[in-house]
Amino acid sequence: EVWAPSSFVRDAVAEVARIPVTRIPYCVAPAVPPGVGRPELGLPADEFVFLFVFDALSVTERKNPWGLLEAFRRARTAFQRPARLVVKVSNAERAPATQTRLHRECERAGGVQLLDTYLRRPELNALFNACDSYVSLHRAEGFGFTLAEAMYLGKPVIATGWSSNMDFMTAWNSCPVRCRVVELAEDHPPYARGQRWADPDLDDAAKCMVRLVNEPDTCARIGAAGAAHIREHFSAAAVGALIRKRLAALGRI
Repeated sequence: EVWAPSSFVRDAVAEVARIPVTRIPYCVAPAVPPGVGRPELGLPADEFVFLFVFDALSVTERKNPWGLLEAFRRARTAFQRPARLVVKVSNAERAPATQTRLHRECERAGGVQLLDTYLRRPELNALFNACDSYVSLHRAEGFGFTLAEAMYLGKPVIATGWSSNMDFMTAWNSCPVRCRVVELAEDHPPYARGQRWADPDLDDAAKCMVRLVNEPDTCARIGAAGAAHIREHFSAAAVGALIRKRLAALGRI
């Protein structure tokens, strides 16, 4: 049989598979190195920091940084304290068109700090730990590792309310953004014209950002709820129990 990391992937594979397809999620437990905080990462100590991390080679249109930058631009005027958006991109130099547009759109949005240097995994985990909130206005995710890792670290997540991340995101433990499922108007290989993905509501995303910046108690409550959920359901012990249960059902143990 096939094991898929999310309900979204399981259902997609099940449409064509001739064997059973079972959801077995990934474990989530990012380790944060000691002594690497905002000063070491070049982040301000006194601002609310939103973070988004993506790979320029992982289909930029799917990751949708353009929608995020526009949503942040719309939200900025309503913030009641200083806030910035940090966009961490890898492999930008291998996608020159994306790199050029990113610089242009970040400048246009204002209040955006673009990080396009390579970070080792411990430093990247430290970056997640240093932010106040993680935001992803993706169009589809196969699991949503960055979202789950941010939640594990107690960071309230704002993300498109569609695809694999809805296995662990709820209105109580995060901020799912309203969206429509639309057909692609053009090819974005390997995604083809006519296939479907999400179109997040940028005004709703902006409202979520404003809420977290202006309501510290709400921000803390959502972050704590997200951390509790991920640590309970996506730990090695929890995933191991699912694997053992499934293997037992198959008569393998």
